[in-house]
Amino acid sequence: MNKIFCLDHTEYQFTSEENPQVSMALEKEEGGISCYRICFDWDRSVCPKPITLFYKIPCRDMYGIWDPIEKTRALIPWWWVKKQVTDSRLAYGMPLKGLFSKSGSNAYLLSLSDVKTPLTIHMGASERSGEIHITVTFFPSLAGPFTHYEILLRVDRRSSISFDRAIASARDWFDSLGYGTAKTPALAKRPMYSTWYSLWQTMTSREVLRECREAVKYGMKTVIIDDGWQT
Repeated sequence: MNKIFCLDHTEYQFTSEENPQVSMALEKEEGGISCYRICFDWDRSVCPKPITLFYKIPCRDMYGIWDPIEKTRALIPWWWVKKQVTDSRLAYGMPLKGLFSKSGSNAYLLSLSDVKTPLTIHMGASERSGEIHITVTFFPSLAGPFTHYEILLRVDRRSSISFDRAIASARDWFDSLGYGTAKTPALAKRPMYSTWYSLWQTMTSREVLRECREAVKYGMKTVIIDDGWQT
């Protein structure tokens, strides 16, 4: 499947091994923020193979990348980006990635409305063309089954605000879709004791209790029984 949509002087190309029905339309545009609705439809219930959205934008006053998962902030070449995986899914990451200028202002912030279903976002620079290559991969791992799937793609192009304000605006957008901030227990904000640093994977209940008696003297009221995360 190869499907192309031309919206706002940009060519959006969808590719997939399968052949779902694909639609993409501008839902709303206001004050430098555009919102597009993307829909996939299948003639039967499926756990879909990956569907890739690819498009390019001009690289103008773009200095670095902000991502909630990747630690690299440098604007790297698109061919190197392919070696990195920025997976977003329930309980890990956020479907959001942005570019900022050298002065710290927002240059281009992309966010997607589905925080549950696995997806990846890649951004990288093309040295030859002077463009940013953007790839969104839907269903990079097992998801579904679906007969219909839709998602909103929000683009914030406002260069008049700092990139952190653009990120906060996207977070407010997630809230407006019904995703609230997870409740943080009060004790989670206090000093904690983790058994990993002292006992590693071999421990007894007697040893844990002994360590807790000492830890509480330093204000620790919570213990993490850490066995190495099942490595």
